[in-house]
Amino acid sequence: MMASDATDCDSSLLNQQQFQGLVSQSLTFLQEILADEAVPPQERAQIALKILALSQGESSGQNGRSPQLLAENLIRAGSNKGQYDKAVQLASPANGRDDQKGNGDRHSAAVDSAAVEANRDVDHGSAGQQSMQGAQQESSDAIAPEPVSWDAYYTSMLPPRCVKIDNFLSKKENEAALKIAFDNKEKFVGSSTTTNADDYRRSSILYATHYTDFYHLLRKRLLKMMPTIMGQLDSDPFLVSQVEMQMTAHNDGCFYKIHNDSGSPETATRVLTYVYYFYQKPKAYSGGALRIYETDLHGPATEPSEKFNDVIPDNNTMVLFDSRIKHEVREVACPSRKFENSRFTLNGWLRRV
Repeated sequence: MMASDATDCDSSLLNQQQFQGLVSQSLTFLQEILADEAVPPQERAQIALKILALSQGESSGQNGRSPQLLAENLIRAGSNKGQYDKAVQLASPANGRDDQKGNGDRHSAAVDSAAVEANRDVDHGSAGQQSMQGAQQESSDAIAPEPVSWDAYYTSMLPPRCVKIDNFLSKKENEAALKIAFDNKEKFVGSSTTTNADDYRRSSILYATHYTDFYHLLRKRLLKMMPTIMGQLDSDPFLVSQVEMQMTAHNDGCFYKIHNDSGSPETATRVLTYVYYFYQKPKAYSGGALRIYETDLHGPATEPSEKFNDVIPDNNTMVLFDSRIKHEVREVACPSRKFENSRFTLNGWLRRV
């Protein structure tokens, strides 16, 4: 097995955050229009198909993504296959033709509302519970392109890609995370997996109910930057229904074998995985790298691939990646075995609506 010499992680956020923010706000505004039931479904479908027609002339969008696929995501957000096919048939000049129907019924992509949500207080774990139906509207002379296969949009092979952000929190906030861990040492509990596999994961966790203020601080940061992060991962924004979080301690001999974070019915709506690393200095453990594998979505979920990247768990760094990607936590060596010398993380998942 050979590892890549250089990780595929981006070491910093794109310097186009303002542009990304405008895009996110525009998508949110578009969502509100599409969700307006006062607009007849047929007119909304005509608008959406007009956007598809206009986007066909573009070779690629930002970060190499097809604008047609982005528009298709808008149409299908919050819709099932039957609603989508009906909208296409209503607005298509070739009304009723079988070849105008969309294909597949994979995950429902969604338009991001995080930029709006980040500026207001909402219920715990919620970031805009609105969904979209049908499509859009514009002139009646819209030319309907051939709908893109929804199955084709979700490529079967995901590269071992992540985004890594250095100095994610202030020094004071980083120290506050450590204090939470130390003050709640006795409240950490043994970790487990959704499959309850024996000796597959060894660590201890502290639930977010023990640090609600810090949870909300981190949650708002994540939601605010989410549109930019998704762009760096070459993925589309989505409506967030919940931000899950737990604090994890890895001490001597701890590990987590190969897995993904969205492979069971209970975890299927997880889209984005995040891990914030912190520990007491000087560092008193070794190992514990996050190994991210190239992932065949149609292949076995627990077998390693030859292509992977190792992410070093540097203090005060945030790492984010697609929840479908296979990954593992390499074994930690902590000679002192003292809890305070552990490899700590605040980790979790952003779920879609």
